[in-house]
Amino acid sequence: MALLTASLLVATSAACGDDTDDLPPAPASPAPQGTSEQEPVELELTAEEQDAVDEVRERFDEFMTAYVDVLTAGEGADIDTIFQVNRYAADQASIDVHEQIVDNFLADQVADGTLDWEFLEVVEVDFDRIVADRESPQIQLRYCLDATDWRVVERDGGATVTEPLGQHTALITGRYSEQRSDTGAQGWRIAGWDNEETPC
Repeated sequence: MALLTASLLVATSAACGDDTDDLPPAPASPAPQGTSEQEPVELELTAEEQDAVDEVRERFDEFMTAYVDVLTAGEGADIDTIFQVNRYAADQASIDVHEQIVDNFLADQVADGTLDWEFLEVVEVDFDRIVADRESPQIQLRYCLDATDWRVVERDGGATVTEPLGQHTALITGRYSEQRSDTGAQGWRIAGWDNEETPC
């Protein structure tokens, strides 16, 4: 949120002998204006952009549902298990999911509890993004993640390994893929998940 600080303009005038009648009147000082907070400006989206945002939101719901199911089950780290989540992911998000599933499995740990998410706002829609001379459209959305009852525990005994992160915002990045080598599918995928420190 931007803070706009108004400047206070003060006008002064000086008198000189009998010539004061020839001087223009001093301008009146404006009333002081305090600092004001501006509300975030909601992006105005075209129909095409709104359709893309809706698809990214749907993809994130699918991604998160699969993510929770796989991590709480903790049944394996084979390709088929990882693909249950990564079919909805790309780029860094895909790498992070792969590593987390494998690490939990090797450490004999599973996720426990519930992880909830709520859409907050559209941050960016960039259909003109170019990476390595190729089009790579990107959408960024902000969500509120509620991880107050989400932790990693030991599979045997249930001892807590990591404490809940609480409730905070996260910046979710979706990118459009023309074609994926594993599925051949086109469409939007979840490419990034950045936890922010802002409570929600």
